[in-house]
Amino acid sequence: MARLAARPALAAALIYAFLAVLMVGQGLLPDRTLSPSDSLWSAAPWDSSRPADVPPLGSNFELADASEVFVPYMRWTREQLPDVPLWNPHLMGGRPFVGNAQSALFSPFSLPSFVLPFWTSLAVVAALKLFLAAFGTYLLARALGMRFGGALVAGIVFAFGTFFAVWLAWPLTSHFALVPWLLLLGDLVLRRPGAFTFAGLAALVALQFLAGHPESTFHAMFALVAFCGYRLAVRWRDERLAARELLRPLLVFAGALACGVAISAVALLPFLELLFNSGDWARRVDSEAGHWPRKYLGALFLHDYWGRPTQGSTIEPFMAVRGWYAGAATLMLAAAALILRPARDRIAVAVFAVFCALMVVGIPPVFDIVTLLPGFSAAHNQRLLIYVLLGLGLLAGWGLD
Repeated sequence: MARLAARPALAAALIYAFLAVLMVGQGLLPDRTLSPSDSLWSAAPWDSSRPADVPPLGSNFELADASEVFVPYMRWTREQLPDVPLWNPHLMGGRPFVGNAQSALFSPFSLPSFVLPFWTSLAVVAALKLFLAAFGTYLLARALGMRFGGALVAGIVFAFGTFFAVWLAWPLTSHFALVPWLLLLGDLVLRRPGAFTFAGLAALVALQFLAGHPESTFHAMFALVAFCGYRLAVRWRDERLAARELLRPLLVFAGALACGVAISAVALLPFLELLFNSGDWARRVDSEAGHWPRKYLGALFLHDYWGRPTQGSTIEPFMAVRGWYAGAATLMLAAAALILRPARDRIAVAVFAVFCALMVVGIPPVFDIVTLLPGFSAAHNQRLLIYVLLGLGLLAGWGLD
């Protein structure tokens, strides 16, 4: 029976691996790389010798952070290993390196770039993120009771959608890829508290903190607590558990979170020291929490809301704010899941997705109240959009079922 149960998971893993390689695999070919580094031809001192076939600002100027920040960080780290570079002398008069977090020194997604041919490793990392995000969502969906087809669709919607794809070069997707696994392990800890589930959740919490974007870790921990709080409340009600019977799962859950934080202290403490001594912290605390214009909601329903590559557009640049669209079939399946069978789990997922959407576009009073809370008051909550798309993926899976 166990062997039969493993076959659908293996099939899903193979499908996701194929799709991930299909999407970014050109970067694995000889003389190819998954990098927007041609944007540097438009910067000094190379601008005067830019080849004629390189467009101004490069092939995709919206990915400039990769060529100007993340790739140089990774290459310099690789040169310094096995020494751990705590300080970057090449930035202004010097700058903490581990403490800036986005150096992602201890991220598991940095490892391929340390051991493989560097320019090939960029595509390996991207494919790994896509695969883990999709397969983790599949396993989460199966744990929520979906059949194979629905769970497969949920993984595709989450990992291969626009918002995830445009952030592939950033540390943010190192967090997004782990979120479904985090929710899955959190639920397992509450249902079957033990050494194995404790260690799994602690490891995932640590990996979240080490992945290179603390703001995304904050959002992931919020989603984890919200999801597991809901699942524990459902179990308490359905199984009519006494309050004392919930104590052990809660203690194991809290212990795993604390252990994960302790493991990540090697990167977390330098980051906190830099943060609380930086002008960025004071600026964020004193400024109003940001959100995107509500007109962006149109992109949820119209695939060409932002125009087409062959047309001129006066809409503000940066694809990172354009990743709403999850597909017409996805929206119809998600609606069908709620209309045809409005089960409790489906409604809960929909409510959380709507909450995140309200935060993304700043709808009062939800946005005004939540941004009074520590963390939300200083974070770029627009990135909660990824949880809207995760919710749509899960609902679409239920709709297909």
